[in-house]
Amino acid sequence: MGNINIKNIFAWIIGVFLLLLGVVGISDKYFFGPLLLVISGILAVPPSFNFINIKLKGKISTSLRIVLAAILFAFGVKFYPPSASNYVPPANNNTSEVKTEQSEVKVNTGVDAETTIEKGIVVSVTDGDTVRINLNGKEVSIRLIGIDTPEISHPSEPVQCYGPEAKKALEELILNKEVILEKDTSDKDKYDRYLRYVWIGEVMINEYMTQNGYGFASAYPPDIKYQNRINAGEQAAKSALKGLWSKDTCNGDVYTGTYKDPNKNVTEPTQPTTNTNSTYVAPVVPTMPQDNNSSTYTCNCKKTCPQMSSCAEAQYQLNVCGCSAKDGDDDGVACDSDCQ
Repeated sequence: MGNINIKNIFAWIIGVFLLLLGVVGISDKYFFGPLLLVISGILAVPPSFNFINIKLKGKISTSLRIVLAAILFAFGVKFYPPSASNYVPPANNNTSEVKTEQSEVKVNTGVDAETTIEKGIVVSVTDGDTVRINLNGKEVSIRLIGIDTPEISHPSEPVQCYGPEAKKALEELILNKEVILEKDTSDKDKYDRYLRYVWIGEVMINEYMTQNGYGFASAYPPDIKYQNRINAGEQAAKSALKGLWSKDTCNGDVYTGTYKDPNKNVTEPTQPTTNTNSTYVAPVVPTMPQDNNSSTYTCNCKKTCPQMSSCAEAQYQLNVCGCSAKDGDDDGVACDSDCQ
C-alpha cells in the first residue's frame, strides 16, 4: 500500500510539473512542444489518466502509459520555446549600472549549427548597425543584416533622432568583446562591408537592436534568413513604445528634431544674371523617365527602398519630393542596390 502511495505522489509531482511547463510555453505563444508536455502531464496525473483509461475500457496498460508519456515528453522538450529566464546580459567593462532595457531580450537561440562561423573582437562602433571587427588579425567593417538604425554620420544630413542612443547601446553591448559572425547569402555590400548576423553568446545583436527600439527591421533580399525574428522584434518594441518608438523620443519618426523635414520643399532664390543683354533661361531640373502610374505617387520620405512599388517611384521620391536619403552615394539614381 505504501509503495502505491509513493508511486501516486511521484506521478502527481511529475504530472503537475509537465502541465505547468506546457502552460507557460503556450502563454509565450508557442503551441506544438508545450501542447505535447500538457498531454504528457495529463497521462502522468492519476485521476486524469484513470478517467481516460475508463473511457478507453482499460486499453492503456501501465507500460504503455509510461512509454506514451516518455515519447510525448521527449518531443515536447525538443520543440519547447527557448526560455528568456536563461538569458544573462553580457558583462559591461564599465562600472555603471546595466540598463534595464538590455536585460529584456526574450527570444534567443544559438547560431545555426550548420553555418560556418567566424569569431572576432569588436574594436569600434560606427553607428547602430555598423561595427569594425578584428577578424584574423585584419580590421574589417561589418554591416548588421536585416536592420537599419538612425543615421549619425551621413555625409549630407544632420544626425537623426535616437541615432546616438543606438550607437551607445551597441557599444555597451559588444565593444571590445568577442563576437560570432554568421553569413547569410551575400558576403559584402556595395560599400565593401561584410554582411553578417552578429552574436554574443546566444544573443543575436541584429534582433536585439529592433527588440529594444534602437532600429527598424529592414529586409534586403536575398539575406533574409532571420528576417521574421528581426521583424517580430520591431513589432514588440512598437507595442511596448520602447526606444525610438516612445512618445518621449521620436515617436517612431527619426525625422523628428534636428533632422530636416523631408516633406518641406525649399526653393533656392534664383541669382540674377550679370549680363543684362542676355536672355534669362530658367534652370532645368533633371528628371528620370516615369511610368504611367507616376501620378498616383505621394511624397513619403519615410518609405524605405524595399517598400517602393517600382524604381520609378523611388526616383519620384528623390527628384520630386526631395528625399535625398534615397540617394546614398549622390549619383542621382535612387535606391542603387535595387535600381542599378
